[in-house]
Amino acid sequence: MSAAEDLAARAIAVLADERAAVAGRFAQLRALRWHAPAPLASPAPKLTQTVTNISTIATGDSIGKDDARLTYSGTVPVADGGGAPYNTSNVGAWVTTPAGPNTASGNWSLRFQTDAPVVELIVGDWHGASSYAIRVDGEPVARSTNAYFPNVGGTRYLRIDFGSDVQGIVANQVLVSGGSGYAVGDELTVQGGTTGGAAMVLVVSGVNAGAVTHWYVKQYGAYTAVPGAGATTTTNGAGTGATFNVTNNSPAFSNHTTRRMRRIEAYNTNGKIIGVRVPTLSVVRPWPVAGPRLFAMTDSYGDTFQLYAGGGWPFRVAERLGIEDVWVNGRGGTGFLATNNGTQSKYRDRLGDIVAQSPAAALTPVVLLTQGSINDNAAADADLTAEVTAYYNQAFTALPNAVLVQTGMLRPAGNAPSDAKSAAVLAGFLAAQAIHDPGGRRSAYIETRGVGPLMTPGGRAGAVTGTGNSDYWVSGDNVHPTQDGMDFLGDAFALSLRAIFARLDA
Repeated sequence: MSAAEDLAARAIAVLADERAAVAGRFAQLRALRWHAPAPLASPAPKLTQTVTNISTIATGDSIGKDDARLTYSGTVPVADGGGAPYNTSNVGAWVTTPAGPNTASGNWSLRFQTDAPVVELIVGDWHGASSYAIRVDGEPVARSTNAYFPNVGGTRYLRIDFGSDVQGIVANQVLVSGGSGYAVGDELTVQGGTTGGAAMVLVVSGVNAGAVTHWYVKQYGAYTAVPGAGATTTTNGAGTGATFNVTNNSPAFSNHTTRRMRRIEAYNTNGKIIGVRVPTLSVVRPWPVAGPRLFAMTDSYGDTFQLYAGGGWPFRVAERLGIEDVWVNGRGGTGFLATNNGTQSKYRDRLGDIVAQSPAAALTPVVLLTQGSINDNAAADADLTAEVTAYYNQAFTALPNAVLVQTGMLRPAGNAPSDAKSAAVLAGFLAAQAIHDPGGRRSAYIETRGVGPLMTPGGRAGAVTGTGNSDYWVSGDNVHPTQDGMDFLGDAFALSLRAIFARLDA
């Protein structure tokens, strides 16, 4: 084989490997399925905020934000700010301004696993209101906006309390008397002993002429002192007289009323979670994310939380599609051309943040979903089209393994932004797509106009636009989505993404 032939063969092999990797990523995206939204956790833990900078966990361990046991949805450490503590930037925020520090309120996700019955999120200084969305084992448990950590300085603790834990003895049980009148399925509650909560409950699984012969444990209870020999029982059936010897296991082992391993995740907006505090001897482990990564480039529509545990629309998209790795690069007042407070915070200025945080693993699917922004309403159509094209020229080149999806402009109450502005965004996207992905093999557009455009208020007859009525998709400020609006947008975008993923072509 000549040198030229060898080089050609190597090039073909490399191309085949690359196509296989792309096919693998696309297959993971095509495998995503529609998920029902998680119900609110029940019973939900109690949330309280300390009014001082003193933890309510007297004897415990404070784990710093850089500790390997705490994970966030990223692979590279995110820049901190300075101050007392970190009051010049969000810990975890990653929206870059020209001066370098990360000062915008980019949302991020702190994840960890712990068996602690009470956990405190240590929150650093922030001169402005902040809000949080907390999930336990995938279920939202609490949500508040401008309620936790209003405009105050210093450190605060957000306490997540699952209740007082009692370490109980898991007791052995031996039948003494089967009694009479029992039926299969009857529940027997064991009497006596000392519990820190519930007693032992047995379920009858076999009878002989009404006498209990077989049973299984439905609930071990939480004994600190076991009932002992001849323990009586009560039942939800007609039987009477069943007794048991309920004794310590040998070797003894114990259970807990509250302490168990849980996966805890906290999203934050303007606050800065700088650590976690747990009681002494609690287990804390990392909870690494897995699967596809969803990047969302947004204005305040993706960055703003409403009064519910669900949070913004990017998290609803991820929840519906079963994506657990979510990065929201959101900053209010921005867009393709619109900037916030005169800084260069438009979408293209922040695209480098997404490039820097893209996962290194070759087989990790990456999706960049860019939201058309109402903040670009004042831009000239030609200028907006040109900027969208420049954004995607950069994105196609810098993110060769990503699936790139653009949405049309959303629209709150009224007619602005016009359909022409949304069409200008589409024209810019199509111009770049024609150069970098002419077949639409890894890019797509989600139309938001036409019949029933997204974010036009709607609801029951008689409801008043702009009152914050939850029947509507637009909140009381007549601009931002309510939580219903966030959920609606997330559902609509998720359905569109599923259709897009189904036609990806390696």
